[in-house]
Amino acid sequence: MDLISAKVAPQEGTEAQKVLDWSSRVLQRLVEEGPAWLAVFCPAGKGSELYETLRDAVSDQHLKMLPVAFYSLLLAFDGEELIREQTFLPVAVDMYTQLLQLFTEGAPVVALSQKEQSLHICNLGDSLLLIQQARQLLLRAIPRSPPGSFSNLQEMLDLCGDLDPELKAALISTQSGEDLLEEELLF
Repeated sequence: MDLISAKVAPQEGTEAQKVLDWSSRVLQRLVEEGPAWLAVFCPAGKGSELYETLRDAVSDQHLKMLPVAFYSLLLAFDGEELIREQTFLPVAVDMYTQLLQLFTEGAPVVALSQKEQSLHICNLGDSLLLIQQARQLLLRAIPRSPPGSFSNLQEMLDLCGDLDPELKAALISTQSGEDLLEEELLF
């Protein structure tokens, strides 16, 4: 939540990089414990007690910014270990589509510091960079994800919708590749 606060409402004297480093260390420890850490980012409708607890403890604005925290942490972290988790891809796709929705709704994905606000410097570039990096991470992760990651393929395709047709195509092509492999085995 400190990372989200640093992004949502930067304060003088708060170093976002310091918060990101600390949050990355916490994430590293959680990853070492297993894939359960992904439950922090699962939407409420999926029966996640951890998410429900988080939702009850923080503001709506903080919840809305979870995708920013998710990708800010992932991009500061070696994602290879994460990609191997079956639950990673569905959560990452969900967080990415929420990130896109934040941007298309006009909400700044990366907040301005007080200094930037006083200088009227736009953070559009920072928001686009985070989205671009998140997208690249997903496009690299899709072909390397374990087959179990695609058990909810239709749900992931529905999330992508018209927001990112290329990501949707990458998900479909992975499924098509599995179908082709199965057909080859028949002959």
